[in-house]
Amino acid sequence: MIVRNVVGDSVSHGSNSGRSPIPVHLRFVRWFCGWEEGEKGERHHRQLEQHLDAITSLEQTRTQRNILYVNLAVIFSIALFFYIYFCISPFSREEIDRMREEALEKVEIKNVHNADVP
Repeated sequence: MIVRNVVGDSVSHGSNSGRSPIPVHLRFVRWFCGWEEGEKGERHHRQLEQHLDAITSLEQTRTQRNILYVNLAVIFSIALFFYIYFCISPFSREEIDRMREEALEKVEIKNVHNADVP
């Protein structure tokens, strides 16, 4: 007698002469996906739930908290340094005005040359 279970595997009751009642390809799929039945599957499921509870909790030890605060201070300090570094202009006000005038003269020269060509 052959009975189909929820997954659709054939399970036969009776003698099989030592062969597994589940086809090889389905056993491979179960092994690859991590599906297990019986006591071993239940134990694995409980262990997986305990592991998920442990890694998703927000509890921290004092050492972990201190490491995180130190990293926060270091990252904030680096960000502040870069912000200040790139905000300070290396040019004086006179140099900026001179560069602006040179750029405007180049644009005017290009406009004059383009205006002369019909």
